[in-house]
Amino acid sequence: DAHIRRALKAQPSVPQTSTTRALGLEDKELELKRKIVQWIRQVQPVYMPNLRASEQDNPDDSDSDTDDDAFGCSVWDIELRLPSSLSPADREKFCVEGLVDKETRLRLAQADDALVDLRRTICTITTLRDHKTTQTSGTGVAANTRMQSLITRHTRKEGRIADRYRAARAALLKLDPDGGWKARLLDLKPEDCR
Repeated sequence: DAHIRRALKAQPSVPQTSTTRALGLEDKELELKRKIVQWIRQVQPVYMPNLRASEQDNPDDSDSDTDDDAFGCSVWDIELRLPSSLSPADREKFCVEGLVDKETRLRLAQADDALVDLRRTICTITTLRDHKTTQTSGTGVAANTRMQSLITRHTRKEGRIADRYRAARAALLKLDPDGGWKARLLDLKPEDCR
């Protein structure tokens, strides 16, 4: 859900005239909030007992899944509190045995998937640029505009995928700072996306 949150947060604000699109984004935001509430209230106490005990005992934080002020912030800023966001001492204290290894495997898979998606997107952008140069150039403003908007959309996607890789790598640095994964999952700089 973290990559969904990053993608939705990165979406440009929707003009007021586009009610259908605005409703779609609002529906996605509500669905994301529902999943986060489910994670915090049902799943997290099983795998990280006592982490949020004081918050769950708070009578003001009732079982209302739709209360917008239940967390006091927007859906993008709700803290998930995964093992990678805790200090090593807190991980020992709050996480059940094997949870850190599970998140480490999850983050490795996320980083690998992000690299595959990034390569595919970069190849797509290169192909679109080549096509624009050889096939679309000189055919008119409309064709060039359509092609340029398509390239721009894929370039934005490339940035989101790169952010997803960086987030997975940052979590791995916290979970397993001396792991063998560091030899193959290198730091991704903007100039590396080519």
